[in-house]
Amino acid sequence: MPPRRDSDPYYQIWDDVVRNDPNVDYKRTGYLEHRDLLQPYEWDLDLDESDKRQFWADYNLYMVSHRTPYKRAEDDNPFWRTWGIDPSQFDWHGWREAMGYPHGNRKS
Repeated sequence: MPPRRDSDPYYQIWDDVVRNDPNVDYKRTGYLEHRDLLQPYEWDLDLDESDKRQFWADYNLYMVSHRTPYKRAEDDNPFWRTWGIDPSQFDWHGWREAMGYPHGNRKS
């Protein structure tokens, strides 16, 4: 069961940005998988609570939803620039898992 919307600010962001994305006709799942994926980055970036929420909001906007024209792995995606993360160092295997995508013949 997902966290209660009114008691989890991260779920609130997820619900607002991803689950209510007007550009898709289904409700995306994977909230907990995405939270687990991002926690090591939050630790590495040593973010305070406010920055963690902004990091999560930016990730949902640029990396999960279909609300922007940016390609997820491209260097010009604002998520990478804003947070100083090199896309080549990102856990793409974990991201595909969280998105529910098949891996096919891609390398981890």
